[in-house]
Amino acid sequence: MLHAYINDNLLSFACLTGETILRPDENPFLKHFHNEYEFYFIMDGDVEYTIESAVYRLEPYDFLLIKPAQFHFLKLKTNKPYKRILINFSEKAVPDIMLPFLKTCGQFYRLGEKNEITGLLTRFTADINIYTKEEQALALRSLFHKLLLELKYTKAKTNVNTSGYTPFIEQAIQFINDNITDPLSAAAISKAVCLSESHLNHTFNAAFPITLMQYVRQKKMLLAQALIRSGVKPTDAALRCGYMQYATFYRAYKMTFKKSPQNDIS
Repeated sequence: MLHAYINDNLLSFACLTGETILRPDENPFLKHFHNEYEFYFIMDGDVEYTIESAVYRLEPYDFLLIKPAQFHFLKLKTNKPYKRILINFSEKAVPDIMLPFLKTCGQFYRLGEKNEITGLLTRFTADINIYTKEEQALALRSLFHKLLLELKYTKAKTNVNTSGYTPFIEQAIQFINDNITDPLSAAAISKAVCLSESHLNHTFNAAFPITLMQYVRQKKMLLAQALIRSGVKPTDAALRCGYMQYATFYRAYKMTFKKSPQNDIS
C-alpha cells in the first residue's frame, strides 16, 4: 500500500507493505478536504467512495482523480482487507503542458487488471522496497509524470451508475460551489433548493459525516488558503470569501488549519 505526496520542491511519501484490515464501523477517513489533487487507486476491498454528491461502488483497479477542495470520503462495506494507492500532489508539481487536461478531465476510471496504468502502479509497489530512499523519490516522480500522460489518453467512464444523493443535496452542493464567495447561510441555501432549513440540515447530515455549515466553512477556508498562498493579503482573501468581519474569518481559519492566515503567506 502506498501513500505519496508530491509538491513543487520536494517529494515525500510513506510506503507501507501488507494490507489494512478495518471493520466497517472503523472509518478514519471522515471530513476530508484539502487543496491538493489526489490520485486514488483501489487494489482490493469492498469500498464505497463519495466525491461531493457522487457515490461510487468501487471495484479492484478503479481509479479516481479528486480535484482540490472537493469533499470526499470512503466507507468500508465489509471487513474484506483494504488495499489502495494514494498520491497527493500540488498543482505546482504538474508540468504546465498537463495543466489544461488536469483541470478538465473526468474523475472516475474503470481501468481493469490489464490497463497500462494498473500495470504501472502494481509494478511500482512491487519494486519500491528494493530502492534506496533517493531512488524511491526519483522513481515516484517518474511514475507521477507517466501517470499524467497515460491518464490523458485514457477515457473516463461517464456512464457509471453512482448511487448519489437526493436532488436536494446535489442542488445544495451546486449552489454552494457556485456562490462560495458570497456570505452563505443555511437559510439562503435552503431557500435556493426549495426546502425548509431544518429538513435540509437533517438531509445533509444524514448523507455526510459533516454538517451543512461545516461544509460551507471548509469550502471557504480552502479557497481562502489558496488565495493567500497565491499572494492575496489575508484581509482581501477574507472579503473575497464572503467574510465582512476579519475577526470571524480569522477564527474560522485558525479552527480549520490550526494556524493563522499569516502563517500561509508565501
